[in-house]
Amino acid sequence: ELLDRAAEAMGGAKAIAAIQRLRVRSSKTTKTSAGERIDVLSLVLAFPDGVREDASWGEWRSSSVLAPGDAFEVGNDGTAADMHPTARRELLRSARRHPLALLKLRGRAGFQARATGAGRMGDRDVERVETFFEGARTTLGVDPVSGEVVCVAYRGRGLELFFVDVVRTYSGWKRAGDAVLPHRSSLTFDGKPRPDG
Repeated sequence: ELLDRAAEAMGGAKAIAAIQRLRVRSSKTTKTSAGERIDVLSLVLAFPDGVREDASWGEWRSSSVLAPGDAFEVGNDGTAADMHPTARRELLRSARRHPLALLKLRGRAGFQARATGAGRMGDRDVERVETFFEGARTTLGVDPVSGEVVCVAYRGRGLELFFVDVVRTYSGWKRAGDAVLPHRSSLTFDGKPRPDG
């Protein structure tokens, strides 16, 4: 099965099961009228369903936190507010689209997966696996030789918040403890590279 091969490429089922937390950090430099600004997005997954997302751009900061029985957002002024159920659902769906998170979902009740054949995702020839869990459909692109999950595809919000076809391509696979995880990624929206990288 393709997901078994993907798990092996990531270090094996035991290595995947042992991971309790995953931190994903991205940054980009934005040119403004006042000069350059570094924008940072940090996502921490505390398995199975804990998520913390921190964003900073210039002097602005925001945080979104999901924990068992709690969901709140913290604005730039430090004030916390309950998270709207729609925002909670979208944050959890987004976090679960990371290849590691998807492979950890395999044993959960309601998780579905089916191979849909060879094809092209982004600029890669892959074997496709369509997954579905709690209302979220995500297609994984598995490298036919290495077994690595090299990309995921789904309908999501683009830069202007309209729904678009999103493909995130992963690369830079490195060992992290007993697991092997991607350390770089890039995005396309409706087949076009995200303009800010």
